[in-house]
Amino acid sequence: MKVAFEVIGFLSALVVSAHSLSCITCVQKASNCDGPAQTCPSQEDVCMSMMVWTEQDRYHVEIIFTRQCGSPRYCAQSGTLTSPSYKIQFVTSCCNTNSCIPANPLIRPDISIIPSSLLCPACDANATTCTAQYAMRCAEEEPQCFTFSETSANGPKTMMGCSTESFCANSGVAQYFKGTKSVVTISCTRAGSATVLPLHYLQYCQKFLQVDSKIITHREPALCSLDQDVCLKENSHILYGGKKSLQEIVQCGKSSECGRRGTISHPEKRITLNTTCCDKSVCFPNKPLLTEEITVKNGLTCESCFSPNTTRCLVNKTMQCAGNETRCIRYTETVTQGQSISYETLQGCSTEEICISGDRSLNYTTKQLEMNITCWTARSSIASSANCVSSIRALHIQQLSVPTIFVSSLLTVIVSR
Repeated sequence: MKVAFEVIGFLSALVVSAHSLSCITCVQKASNCDGPAQTCPSQEDVCMSMMVWTEQDRYHVEIIFTRQCGSPRYCAQSGTLTSPSYKIQFVTSCCNTNSCIPANPLIRPDISIIPSSLLCPACDANATTCTAQYAMRCAEEEPQCFTFSETSANGPKTMMGCSTESFCANSGVAQYFKGTKSVVTISCTRAGSATVLPLHYLQYCQKFLQVDSKIITHREPALCSLDQDVCLKENSHILYGGKKSLQEIVQCGKSSECGRRGTISHPEKRITLNTTCCDKSVCFPNKPLLTEEITVKNGLTCESCFSPNTTRCLVNKTMQCAGNETRCIRYTETVTQGQSISYETLQGCSTEEICISGDRSLNYTTKQLEMNITCWTARSSIASSANCVSSIRALHIQQLSVPTIFVSSLLTVIVSR
């Protein structure tokens, strides 16, 4: 009887070994890894290699390579998913013999992204849920809206955004992303072209400020606000109080600001500006060149005033415009620094491009500058002179007419007597 039980045990071991697969298991933040072989569960009968490429805030990149036991349904799969803060791309490969090594899956982070008309609700949160406050535009290869919720040793995470068809069809592959299985819940719906949510451009830009060759601020890329769709670089040359200052700033901006170039002039202060833009996340705009100052008068005039400490200034002079300055401008500049607020108001001459670009906003590390701009057409100095001459002539005639009328009336009285 003892011999019979030993034979049965031996045969059972043969059956288990015949149906059990062993795979190399490892996790590495690299493009390959190696580790010990482990016996796979019965429902996982392939050895799977996976590479996951994660880009956070369009700047920080992490690559995780894993070898592990897997399900055949997740073999030879690839896909992407994009949320406001993350872009994840994954590729898998498989083999089905003991301790086999699948071909290395290849990631293509340089895939060209072509935007489509499709929109999805979007959000990120280190929580079990997140509420989408805006929508994002999907790439052509990501026509699905997804909600991804994960619970792992690092805590909960939830994402909403756009994804590929392949990810939604085999979303269970996400449980293998980090090499150690986590509890993942994923749902997908077809993306549409209409939404009640405001559209967010999801533009990421660096923040950089340099004043007279001294770097004041240099920060890593951050998500721009809802209506900012470009990365903007502005160079400005400021002449005030006999001193010159050169500033260069890189920040988030609006495409309407990209044409801001030219001058703002007053006898006491002159600002020369030029701006360049790019519309890809974390892109680097070309260096804007400041043109030489043109001081030749162009025959146009504007009423002028300057008040460095208030929001009002009283027009007290007429100034001659120069170069391409065909517009009169009035701006009120508000600088907020902590609890302190200061103002400056200027009225003078400006160029068309500065007026078209509208209000100007600059965000520094510790302060924010807002320049509210109003413009109107400059007047011809010839017309102004003609009007002045006409006014003087009319006044002279009026002064002459008074004694003439008086003499005429006096003669009438004498004759009547």
